[in-house]
Amino acid sequence: MKRNLRLVGDQASHVFNQNTKITQLAKSGKIEEAVKLFSEMTHKNTVTYNSMISAYGKNGRLNDARQLFDIMPRRNLVSWNTMIAGGELEKARELFDSLPYKHDVACWNVMIGEYGKKGRFIEAKRLFDEMPVKNAVSWNLMLSGYTRNGEMRLGREFFEGMATRDVVSWNLMVDGFIQVGDLASALEFFDKIPTRNVVSWVTMLSGFARRGKILESRRLFDQMPSRNVTAWNAMIDAYVKNCQIEEAAELFTEMPKRDSVSWTTMIAGYVHVGQLDKASEVLNQMPRKSTAAQTAIVSGYIKNKRMDKAHEVFNEIADRDIVCWNTMIAGILAKWLIIGCIE
Repeated sequence: MKRNLRLVGDQASHVFNQNTKITQLAKSGKIEEAVKLFSEMTHKNTVTYNSMISAYGKNGRLNDARQLFDIMPRRNLVSWNTMIAGGELEKARELFDSLPYKHDVACWNVMIGEYGKKGRFIEAKRLFDEMPVKNAVSWNLMLSGYTRNGEMRLGREFFEGMATRDVVSWNLMVDGFIQVGDLASALEFFDKIPTRNVVSWVTMLSGFARRGKILESRRLFDQMPSRNVTAWNAMIDAYVKNCQIEEAAELFTEMPKRDSVSWTTMIAGYVHVGQLDKASEVLNQMPRKSTAAQTAIVSGYIKNKRMDKAHEVFNEIADRDIVCWNTMIAGILAKWLIIGCIE
């Protein structure tokens, strides 16, 4: 009996690990590897099918997702929600309307979110009004449909009539006004946020930086009650994008903790101002070299017509992605075109 229980437990653990791997492969864009793993699995559960359907959807293979959905031995509400979220809008609505289960709030939210992404506010609002039960996510999804599409008049009206607001609601309004270039309104909402989180501060800080208001960005950074690595990265990025590389380097040195984004931003900053030796020096200090950081150096060398150094760094990249390959190929083609013109 104990042995049988152990075997069942081992099998369940193995399936769980395989399901997780399918999701990870899909996130990395390695869809064929995910398909191969799925086809080789001798034991599959509903989560396995859901993971593979999600993988297809995230990689744009909607027909494959639908075919797998149609042959699933058993479906649950997650299966339907995954198909609705990953499919084309009209087909998603058909699935939503044909759902054999009672719609849960997550299902309604998925559909409202999809309409919002496409800027179809009338359909989104109609569904929103029909919802028997709404949660904070429902309200914020409806609001984000307006703000992400720059409909700030409608967004403001909806915000003012919201039955429930949280920091996400306020952040959506701040970000929406920043996207349309209305920094005054963004700051007005930022100042009114009852309890700000790091996203609030970073959103406003980055908004100022995008408009070249670097002093205002730094003022906010210095006022932050607590800073995580995302906040430090945002301020360094602000300096980099405004070509204030010395200020960026000073902040980078002061950082209590760095992540891959910190290193890559600093390297890209030096590349941007043409200080390739400094960029290379920072890359050599990086604990674990990322493909993005190495690609930034390759791009810098190519722009400065130092193809030998570009090849050298490119050959050291262990896990080359599509951006890395495209950068190198573009550099080689440009070199050939120049040679051809000279000849």
